[in-house]
Amino acid sequence: MPKEEDFQYSNHNARGRSGKLKIASWLWPGLRKVQNQIGPYAEAWMAANAHELRANGPLWVVLGDSMAQGVGASAYDKGWVGQLRAMLQAEGKEYRVVNLSISGARIDDVLETELPAMWRLGLRPDLLTVLIGANNMSRSFRRRLVPDLAGLLSKLPAGTVIGDITGDFSESVRARELLAAEAAKRQFKIADVRYAFRPPSRPKTSEDLYHPNDAGYAEIARVFHDAINRA
Repeated sequence: MPKEEDFQYSNHNARGRSGKLKIASWLWPGLRKVQNQIGPYAEAWMAANAHELRANGPLWVVLGDSMAQGVGASAYDKGWVGQLRAMLQAEGKEYRVVNLSISGARIDDVLETELPAMWRLGLRPDLLTVLIGANNMSRSFRRRLVPDLAGLLSKLPAGTVIGDITGDFSESVRARELLAAEAAKRQFKIADVRYAFRPPSRPKTSEDLYHPNDAGYAEIARVFHDAINRA
């Protein structure tokens, strides 16, 4: 049976912050408030993971970044994962949720750390969701967006529900085209998270002006819910 220490990699990486981010957080109280959620939310998910692994029933595994952690929401389980779980429960679909996401993760982190953790723990999910790519949008990482996404898609099991790639960069367009092509071949279901971020965006954004708030995460939960229920 996996123990809490099996999830320590997630807590460790979630606490990592760059020097620039630390400086910015002191100058911008809203950023500091949201960044201060990262460690506690990671610890809350680790505790929840340990509990869920001791339970029985269908398993949902979550892969992704700080949005899967719920950073920006009023509580760790008020992000899109927690809100989607409540929506599914209302339909009589009870899933155990194991959240292996890491704040700050990029596509290569899902491929090299999160997905191997799922296999190492011996998890064979009934539902697997992936929302990743927001941290690949800076210029230094965009050049790896398409090849890294191709590598990740080649390892995901058929039926995985994947959030679409946002952004209007040429790399983003190519990544969406790749995802659509692979979805047709591998029975992936695509959640159109771009719809979730349609204007007006400010009422759906947390105090750091980047992460969603509870209302923004509700939109993401809805598009994932639609994708899961799509025939």
